[in-house]
Formats: sequence, structure tokens, C-alpha cells
Amino acid sequence: MLIVKQKLKAVNELKFAQVRFQKGVVLLESLIAILIFSMGIIALMGLQTAMLKSVGGAEYRSEAIYVAQQRLGAMWADPTNLNLYIEAAPGTAISPLLPNGRRIVEITPQADPLASPIVQVTVTWQLPGEAAVHRYTTSARVTS
Repeated sequence: MLIVKQKLKAVNELKFAQVRFQKGVVLLESLIAILIFSMGIIALMGLQTAMLKSVGGAEYRSEAIYVAQQRLGAMWADPTNLNLYIEAAPGTAISPLLPNGRRIVEITPQADPLASPIVQVTVTWQLPGEAAVHRYTTSARVTS
């Protein structure tokens, strides 16, 4: 009986030591889980920000393409008055359409008088807070 009591006492002391050793482990695991979850949320926020910036850039590029094609369309519709459409540097302000936007139209006559002139339309814009100037250029031959 004495041996059984000693063994029970040893088992109880071992359990008590294990419980004492594991105090705070649940709290530590919870903090690590919250840290990992927070890092995931921060990564998703960064991805969302990058996506919004790309979408905004695509919107301005499509607007620049529209402005250039609109000018080329007007020139194709009126090929006898091409010189009226020339917009030399620094170009015409198109800020209502693009932030700090400008449009430049240049006409390059060909050496051969029968060849159609080459029209080049350049649209530039600069986003607020950015140093980089974005540019879209297109060229076409306009037959008169």
C-alpha cells in the first residue's frame, strides 16, 4: 500500500510539473496566430493598393488612346485641311480629360508628292504626386 501511495504521489507531482511547465503556452500560441493573421491581412491590403494603382493607370492610358484616336479620326474626316490640326510643342492642354494632359500633333510630309503625309499624335499626362510623365504616341498616314 505504501508503494502504491508513493507511486500516486510521484504521478501527481509529475502532472503538477507538466501543468506548471505549460502555463502561458495557450497565450503564446494565440499571439503567434494573431501575428500570422495580421501579416496576411497587411499583405492583402498591399495587394489591393497595387491593384487600384494599376486600374487607375489603365484608365488614364485608355483615355489617352481615345484622345489620340479622336484627333486622328477628325484628320481623316478632313484631309484637305491637315495644317489646321497641327499642335506644336508644348501642345494643347487637355487637362479636363487627363491630369496635366497635353496633346501634340505633328505632320511629316513625304519626299514623294504623291505619298500621304505621316501624322503623329502624342498625348502626355502626369499624375498628381508623381514625377514621371506618361506618354502615348500613335502614327498614321492620312490620305488627302
